[in-house]
Amino acid sequence: MSNPQVPAVVLRSRDAASHGLTRHDLSRPWWEAPTRGVRVPVGSIDGIAARCRAALEILPASAAFSHVTALRLLGIEVPWRLD
Repeated sequence: MSNPQVPAVVLRSRDAASHGLTRHDLSRPWWEAPTRGVRVPVGSIDGIAARCRAALEILPASAAFSHVTALRLLGIEVPWRLD
């Protein structure tokens, strides 16, 4: 069951009030937090690219993804296992 208050986009937690949402609303089970300060509808994070798009909401404009994250965004498998 979907909630009509849940935006279909990435939402910064600090912007919740402008969408008519309270802190309590953000703790509801239809939200997940891919990173601190960001909420997305449950199930909308389906890979590294979606997780990075969510993180971009709170990162400074000068931020960049590098190392293993950049390799994975480019579709390059890393030759070692990360846990």
